[in-house]
Amino acid sequence: TFPSTLSYNKILVPTVDTLRYEFLLSTVLKCDTPALVVGPVGTGKTQLMSSLLDKLDKETWSLLNINMSSQTTSNNVQEIIEGVVEKRTKGVFVPIGGKKLMCFIDDLNMPAIQEYGDQPPLELLRQWMQYGVWYDREKQVVKSIQGMSVVAAMGPPGGGRTVISMRLQSRFCTFNMTFPSDETLTRIFGTIINHRLLNFNEEVKGMAEKLTLSTLDVYKTIAQTMLPTPSKIHYLFNLRDISKTFQGLFRAHKDVHDTPDYMLRLWVHECHRVFDDRLVGDPDHSAFSTLIEKTLHSRFDVSYTTLCPGREQPIFCDFMKEGATPVFEDVPAIENLREVMENKLEDYNETPGYVAMDLVLFRYCLEHITRI
Repeated sequence: TFPSTLSYNKILVPTVDTLRYEFLLSTVLKCDTPALVVGPVGTGKTQLMSSLLDKLDKETWSLLNINMSSQTTSNNVQEIIEGVVEKRTKGVFVPIGGKKLMCFIDDLNMPAIQEYGDQPPLELLRQWMQYGVWYDREKQVVKSIQGMSVVAAMGPPGGGRTVISMRLQSRFCTFNMTFPSDETLTRIFGTIINHRLLNFNEEVKGMAEKLTLSTLDVYKTIAQTMLPTPSKIHYLFNLRDISKTFQGLFRAHKDVHDTPDYMLRLWVHECHRVFDDRLVGDPDHSAFSTLIEKTLHSRFDVSYTTLCPGREQPIFCDFMKEGATPVFEDVPAIENLREVMENKLEDYNETPGYVAMDLVLFRYCLEHITRI
């Protein structure tokens, strides 16, 4: 169980695998050994490391997160770390406040490879891990950084991620996070959706398991059939897509999504937003609609035509009603959405200092605005 107020991104459902990784990593960290976690996108590397580091004694440790990208330079890394240390003696720097510093580096293998095959940010880290020092960039004198530990996470090479040098990798104790089994995925996302539907009526509450299995069915079919090609290089689906679908379902409200049909329309909407919006070409869109139709029939014994009259995709948004706490709800008719949009466009055009926009709000335009 977890608090009902906890945001979706902070939820971590313990499994046999996560407990195993957590034990091994905590054991390594107690020995002050740098740890590197490697695994496919969406397996929870960052969340696992963040959860583990949050358990460190705040009186003893201070935390520093560094997110690498292809544009990260060695100067960036040095400036970030030097910003949280202070001078103790000549040439010796320690974490501020007399604490130890735990530095978590995410996407370690993202920095671009230079002309001669090196990655300056990683070479700077390797130098510090091997010798405990780097150099002042203005005075060219040695700076010793003490009291700092490093942990890192990265995905396998590909899609902008590179192969790090063996000299750097040899400095880490490396762990490989494998792709979760179907049973593990069902437990993780089933626990999340079950908790969300806890206060809903019995009919909706009983849909949790079917919603979980249906989402996994859709994901596995898409991942196996919609493969990347030279013209569709973005057809890369991973666990984050499953997570995004459940994040949308997590927005369900017991006072609004109070019937099975309403909940199913929300599920159809989220599947379209997460998977279908990435597809290109009528054949792929048609194949996805067929997949949703088959899943609804096999898991819920519901017809797509009955659930979505005219086979039109459901539209959900949270700006139909004014209020302090917006509710993510189904748009009953496209005319209602157009009326709200036109009123907001009129308010915008009448605002001083803004350039007026003369827009025609046709259906596709309205759907696209709700996506944003």
